[in-house]
This record gives sequence, C-alpha cells and structure tokens, in this order.
Amino acid sequence: MRWKPLLFVAVLSGTGGTVAAQTEHGAFIITLGRDTVAIDQYARTARFLDGALLIRSPVTRVATYKASLREDGTIERLESRWWTPVPDAGPPQPADVVATFFGDSVRIDYLRGSDIRQVTVAAGHGTVPLVHSVYSAVLYEQALRQGFSAGSRDFSVEWLALGRRARVSTTSVAARGQDSVSIEFFAGTMVARVDDIGHILGLHGQESTAKFTAERVADIDMELVAADFGARDAAGRGLGTMSPRDTVRGLVSGAMLEVDYSRPSKRDRIVWGGVVPWNTVWRTGANLATHFTTDADLVIEGVTVPAGSYTLFTWPTQQETQLIISKQTGQWGTVYREENDLARIVMRVEQLDQPVEKFTITIGDHDGTEMIALEWDDRRYWVPVAVKGE
Repeated sequence: MRWKPLLFVAVLSGTGGTVAAQTEHGAFIITLGRDTVAIDQYARTARFLDGALLIRSPVTRVATYKASLREDGTIERLESRWWTPVPDAGPPQPADVVATFFGDSVRIDYLRGSDIRQVTVAAGHGTVPLVHSVYSAVLYEQALRQGFSAGSRDFSVEWLALGRRARVSTTSVAARGQDSVSIEFFAGTMVARVDDIGHILGLHGQESTAKFTAERVADIDMELVAADFGARDAAGRGLGTMSPRDTVRGLVSGAMLEVDYSRPSKRDRIVWGGVVPWNTVWRTGANLATHFTTDADLVIEGVTVPAGSYTLFTWPTQQETQLIISKQTGQWGTVYREENDLARIVMRVEQLDQPVEKFTITIGDHDGTEMIALEWDDRRYWVPVAVKGE
C-alpha cells in the first residue's frame, strides 16, 4: 500500500490523553471529454495535508504528496514522490521533490536515486506548490481556502511550479457570481464552484487551453484505480500521449511542403465553438505552435507566401474562418502576436460525412485542387495552394 488516508493523533493539552484529530477526506475525478485523465485525492487535518495525484498520460503514474501546514493554514513544507503501477513504463519518472518554505524563499530538493539537485527561489508567504501544473485540483483548493480565510473572494495567489525548472508566478482569483470564482493559471482561466470556506465542488477549464472538468467525490480507492489504469497501459489500451506530435509532408508542383503539429482528439466533445472557441485565436492543434515550411514561393488564395518557415494559427467564427500565417517560429502554441502576421486568409469549409476523431492536417490533391486542409469532427477547412509562377 503506497498511499492511505491520514490517521493523525492529536494530544489534548492538560488531559494526558489523546483523540484522533478530525480528518477531512475528498477526491476529484478529472476528465477530458469522455476520458478520465487524472484523479486527485486527499486527507486533511488542521496541520497536515496528504494527497495522491494519479496522471494517466503518457502512462499511469501516481504522485503521493504530504504537506505540513502552519497555524494559519498555509503550506510550510511539501514533499512528493512518484510511482507507477507498471515498472519502467514510458519515459523516465519525474524527480521526487521536497519544497521547504522559509522567510521569503523556498528551497527545492530534486531527488533522483542518490542524486540530489537543490535550488532556491523567491517565494512569498502562502505560496502554493503544484505537484502538476494542470491537474492539481487539491492544491488549487488549498489556495482558495487560504484566500477565503482572509474574508475575500478576490485575491492574488503565488504558485510554485515543481517541474524540472522551478518557477513562481502570481495570478488572481476573482468572485464570479454567488457560488463561483475564476482562477487564473498558466493555461488560461479555470472556474470553480465553491462553498463558503473555499471547498471546490466542481472545476472546469473550458476558458483555458486545458479544457478539463473536475468533479468532487467523497472518496475513491486510488490503489484499485491505479492498478486498473496500469493494466490498460500494459495491454496497449492506455491514453498514451494526449495530443501526439505528427508531421505531414506533401508535394505541390514539385515544391515540398511540411507541417509539424500536435493532434488533439474529439473525445465526445463539441469541437467547433467548444474545444475550439469562436472569435479567439486557435493554435491549430495543441502544445507547441503548428509549424509550416515550404521550399518554394507559394500563392495561397492570391497571397504570396515566400519560401521559408512559419507558424499557422486560426481565427474561427461562425461566419468565416481565417488561416493566419505568422512569421514567428519556435514558440509555444499560446504565444501569438498579431504584428508577426504575414497574412490572414479566409478558408473554405465543407461538411464531412463521417466525423474525424483526431485533428488532422493534409497536404495534396483533393478533387483536382492542391490544398492544405484542416479536418476535425464534422468539418474540413481548406485553402488552395499553388507554386508561384506555375
């Protein structure tokens, strides 16, 4: 048994006896469309927070974490350790971590076997460390409990990302109606339904690039669930990489075109106007920006695109959708700057007879027309492509 709920014993001053400290339990099931992608479970007393966070991609792993809390409820020390139900599956596991807060800093020890790497970064009182930068629902709740205890639903939070490169960032929490708050984080905005002390009753990231939903449950058997998901991994039925990277190449009148992009899946979700919101720049895929290269000058709907490398973004609306060709390259997909636009080109659209589960970009001939096409769910958006001078 790698993790079990806390069973703390508190000494009653002046009585000479002991009683079990009151322990609160809870869990969050985190989904992306039809798929469970993570589970975060916890047990809490006044001075300790014990958790277990299961992540299913690229393989099932569990981080067990323990935090000691100060008298004001903020975190003084957190340690996390990773294990997997399928030994040696997938890429190397993240390092174990111990984060110790003191004064206006935090010391972070990264432990991998007998190797220890230590860094110290500035971090204010009440900084909340994140075991995972997207799915740490229990630690998001920790931040809300801290802020709500001060009597406000509008406050700032310092987050400590405990990845390979530790960094602290400051974002805001703001009241949204009577029973909800918005939480800014690196991928956009999460919205949480909450009670009066900051318990998260439900959480969604539909206004972010993460798009997940988290629902609170009373408890869950983490060991059993981890074993089940691990068995699926071993049988080749795991989630794998959520939005795998792919490269498509095609010849247009002898010119070589290449697109390097990530491929998110529909997962029973509404795509156009849902996963891909209207009236917002979309990265045309996932993760790193979608990169496009041509070794010859092209003409796309009358627009000249010189030979070279670009990134492709999309501006979808219910009336028309534009393909944005950006001169900036090498950036993450959420980094878009309009001043780097080479062109914006209105795309043609077709309804597909069969829905496409995984976002797909194609290059080549379609019904006698050379094109670059984006296919997902029930639609194909495309632009005609020709070599300049042909």
